[in-house]
Formats: sequence, structure tokens, C-alpha cells
Amino acid sequence: MRRARVLLPILLCAGMATGCGESRAPTAVVPTVPPAARTSFSLTVRGGYGAGTYAAGDTVYPFAAFTATNSVLGGWTGDGVASALTEWSGRFVMPARDVALTVAATPLAAPLTVGSFAGVTARAKAYRYVIPPNARGLILAFHGTGGSSRIIEKGEGYAITLEAVAAGFGVLAYDSEETVAGDLDGNGKLRWDVSASATNIDFANLNALVAQLRTRGLISAALPLYAFGMSNGSSMVVTLGALGTQPALAAPFPNLRFRAIAGYCAPGASSAVAVTVTPTAWYVCRNDTNDEVGPDGNLRSAQHNATLMSRGIATDLAYNEPAPLYDERFTRAGTIDATTSRALVAELNARGFLDGRRFVNRPPEQIVADIQARGAAGYPTFARLTGDQLADAIDALRETYADHQLFSDAARRMLAFFGRF
Repeated sequence: MRRARVLLPILLCAGMATGCGESRAPTAVVPTVPPAARTSFSLTVRGGYGAGTYAAGDTVYPFAAFTATNSVLGGWTGDGVASALTEWSGRFVMPARDVALTVAATPLAAPLTVGSFAGVTARAKAYRYVIPPNARGLILAFHGTGGSSRIIEKGEGYAITLEAVAAGFGVLAYDSEETVAGDLDGNGKLRWDVSASATNIDFANLNALVAQLRTRGLISAALPLYAFGMSNGSSMVVTLGALGTQPALAAPFPNLRFRAIAGYCAPGASSAVAVTVTPTAWYVCRNDTNDEVGPDGNLRSAQHNATLMSRGIATDLAYNEPAPLYDERFTRAGTIDATTSRALVAELNARGFLDGRRFVNRPPEQIVADIQARGAAGYPTFARLTGDQLADAIDALRETYADHQLFSDAARRMLAFFGRF
């Protein structure tokens, strides 16, 4: 009995968590460490370019892989940001998540028919056209200084033509009188006569051409006419859009009535804008360096747009913004393959003409001058290009830099504008 009384406190003490002259450290609680917040997110692009890793808030510039020779945009799908992509190229702000996009191309064959028509002079001028069955309208395309009806035959002009045909429009381009006659007014340039004059030969030629197309049954008298022009061609369409409101011009040119027009890279005459009732759009290049346009010309385009809005005339204004020069960008025109395109971009990058985001950092004319000066020693891939390939490469440089260059990045926007009238 005495031994049991001695052992009982010991047993009781052993079963207690604390006490009996002994303490135990509390169990350590390990704090939960949240995972580090992601700072970069991935973009994948099926059927296009621009894939990579981006921070949330970065502006991303994807574009479709198809060339401008045999396909049009089928559409962008795969993520909510796809709704911001309505053209073959575009941009969106990267969200704080991974993004996967798919861009589809729709094959389209639209061969051009080439004809010759003298108009009211003895000089034969070329015209090119494609008119789909049951066309909803005919778009006349006007070339810039030194250009021709080939404006719709290749490059960005043909890309616009394909999109127009896909939307149900026909497209026709014609040479200016000076294209075949030479410099008639002595200004040193071959271009359209944009003067608002009843004796304007280009107006007379166009009026006669439209009449002939109707006589031949290629278009009906009821088929709506639209127009777009590049640079000097932009000035031309702005003046044409105002013919119907000026009796002295409306009477001699009755076939030149347009439902809507669009000018690329030139504002046109303020006097025409002041009286026109034709819906008019301006699509301009943010970094235009042309000595007759540039920032001042862009400002005038914006002012013209505001003028029409104040008068209740339908109008539109959009800027072609700079975009990165991706490795595959030179494939767009269809004359340069992907391997050559990557080599061209590498040569430009090696000469310091691309910044850290792959944007062209000099006006393209400066780059062209350097290519010509250094030749094959500095630019071996450029030196091997054919004349057409080099021209397409230079056009792509201008378009990517957002310089004075026709661009198809607003083609669907323009066609949607035309489709309202």
C-alpha cells in the first residue's frame, strides 16, 4: 500500500501535458506562403505570328500568316480579346492571363481583267478590274504620284481588292492621263489632275470610261459607285466626291457620282470638303514623312473629318500605327519566302534599325539609303532580291513604320463604311 501511494503522483504527472515541474514548447505553426504573383503571360497564335511572353498591360501585335495574293481574313477566335481583332493584323492589351488565338484564312481567287481605253484623248490608258457576279457596288481605285492602274494588282492594293471582292464589291483602277502622256503641267510629277475644273481631262476620261462600262453591260446604270485613293489619288477622290454639289462640274461629268469615298495618306482640298455631301473617310499613316503630307497633312485630314461631322455628313478617320517587324513580315506580299524574310530582318537588326521591341526606329528612306550605300557587303540578302521583291520589302518597311504607304490594315473598316451607303 505504501508503494502504491508513492507511485500514484508519478503516474499522474507522467500523463499530464504540463505541470509537475516540467514545461513543453508549443508546436510551431509554419505560415503558408502564397505563390509569387505571375508577371508574364504567354500568347500563342495558330495561323499567325506574334506569339511570345508578355507582361499584363503590354500592347500585343498579332498578324495572320496568309499572304495578300490568294486569301482573305477568315476571322480571329479563341479568346475574349479576339473581338478586338477585325483585320488581318491588329493589336490588343495583354490581360493577366495566358491567351491562345487562332486566325483563319479563306482562299479566294480574283484574277484581274486588263483593258485599254483612251477616253477623250488619243492616248490609250490601261484599266484593270474584277467584278463578281451580282456585285453590290463598284469601287474605283486611284493610284498615287508615279503610279498606275497596277495599284490593285499587287501588294496592299491587291489585298484590299480581295477583301472587297469577298464583301461583294467589284474593283476597277485606271491610269491617269499623265501616266502615259508624261508631265503635262510641268510640275515634275506624274499624277492625277485634282483641280475642280470643267476642262479636267482626267475627269473626262473617267466619265467616259464609266459610260463605256455601262454600255458594254459590265455594270448597270444603277450599280453604286465608290472610290478610294492613295496620296495624290486621295486628293483626287475628295475632289470627285464634291462634283455633284457644284453645277459647273456636275453637268459635264454626270457619270461621276459616288455613294462614299475613302482617302489614304492625303487630306484633299479644303474647298472640296467644304461643299461635299458625299460620305468620306480618311485613313492616314501615323509617321507619314511625305514632304507634301506629313504631320500637317494628317492634321488637315482630322480637321476635314471634324468639318464633315459638324455638317452632319457621314465620315470616318483611322490611323495606321507602327507595328513590330516580325521575322516573317516580309512574306506578306507573297514574293518573299519565310527563310529570306528572317534573313532580311536579321540584317536590319544587325545594323541597329530595330529597337528592343522590334519596331523600326528610323524612317524607311534612311534605311533604304543605307542598304544602297553598303550593298552586298552590308546586306547580302537584300542584294540578292529581285526588283519586285525589293519593292515589296520597302513597301513592307513603310507600312510597318506607318510611313506614307497604302495599307490593307483598315480594309474591312473601309468596306464596312462603304456598305452603309
